Amino acid sequence: MGSIIPLPPPSLLSAESISVLKVFDWVIVSDNIEEKILIPEECRSIVQVALLNGGVEVKCKTEESPGNGLTLLDARNGMPGTVKFRGIIPLQIQLLRMDDHSELCSFEATVYFVKTIALCLPEGLNSSNIRCSLLNHHCRTHTGIITDRQISIQALACVEIEVVAPVIMEVMGKFCFPRESGIAPIQNNRG
Repeated sequence: MGSIIPLPPPSLLSAESISVLKVFDWVIVSDNIEEKILIPEECRSIVQVALLNGGVEVKCKTEESPGNGLTLLDARNGMPGTVKFRGIIPLQIQLLRMDDHSELCSFEATVYFVKTIALCLPEGLNSSNIRCSLLNHHCRTHTGIITDRQISIQALACVEIEVVAPVIMEVMGKFCFPRESGIAPIQNNRG
């Protein structure tokens, strides 16, 4: 037989409208960039001699990217739509003598990359609804010196893209107020 479902107890909650950001899409992608970087002219003769006398070791490390490291280039609406962006990864490169690891030369270089990804970008939204950020980046020198004029660097980037827009939602709730501190006022006992 059917059972009677009791009514819920009366509630102090009521329908309230709130403004929130709705996430239409959220994507984390990576990019692997193989870059050939020219060795500065002032380093070339030193590197050439070292290559003939045992070899050259290449070390690199990434520096902080300017701004958030990404620039939005294009956004196309659709389900899926597309977002195209450019990233910048500044590098500090060090060339070392292979036998004793003494520094031959160091210089700065920049790796640029352009990537297009598919994501949900509904009609009515535009580039102002897109948040791009370079979460992390680093470099590797797995192939090292190619010639006395250039080196090969592998740069890796992790990128986050969000598509967001403000929306009004109706929720069941109760507006709250700051709690009382419960701390007694300080007495001035100067006598």
